[in-house]
Amino acid sequence: VIFACLIGLTTIVVYELDAKPNFQIGQSNEQSELQVKTRNQSRADAIGCLSSAIDSNIRHMVLPPSGSLPDWLVCCQTTKGPLSVAVRQNWAPIGAKRFLQLVDDGHFDVGVPLFRCLRNFICQFGLSSQPERNRRRYRAIPDDSPWLPQGPSNRERDGRVRFPKGYLAYAGAGHNSRSIQLIIALQDSRQLAGGSPWEVPWGELLGNASFATLDQIYTGYREK
Repeated sequence: VIFACLIGLTTIVVYELDAKPNFQIGQSNEQSELQVKTRNQSRADAIGCLSSAIDSNIRHMVLPPSGSLPDWLVCCQTTKGPLSVAVRQNWAPIGAKRFLQLVDDGHFDVGVPLFRCLRNFICQFGLSSQPERNRRRYRAIPDDSPWLPQGPSNRERDGRVRFPKGYLAYAGAGHNSRSIQLIIALQDSRQLAGGSPWEVPWGELLGNASFATLDQIYTGYREK
């Protein structure tokens, strides 16, 4: 049996982050508390969703894009614990919109296995455990504009790596190839987002519990 970390809408809560961080890279005040809004707080609490979070720019190599689009928090219950995914629409509007569409469409309703989990690198997910769901016609979406510095010379800056642990992006195979398959960084990565157009981050994990869940993911199957 292939190890599966299931992300299911039967245990998912989506809610808007109530505040945006207001800081610049290098400022002494590098944290901002985010309150979250949900119409079903008891359900959110039951599955380990965040009720507030400390948002920090300490992990980002450069200041992420900002704008008027709201941030959303998608809380997923997995077989290894909760994952609280902050969907940053201003980072990658097209990629973020597709992920939220998948959530709204119920793509994760019956569970989505994590696969191609590579030690100290990434884990991939997005294919449903029910093949008929994967046959839905999700057309490939255009690439978002890259906002991370690219190329080998920009893998790290001031002790911060380009693609930190918990960043999320798409798997792809060329320009405008993003569809339903996603990747999450299991550890800080200097290689990701170095030039591949599908690797523009659209979100990140928040909360200690989410990172504890990442550390529990089994990587022994490697490319399987």
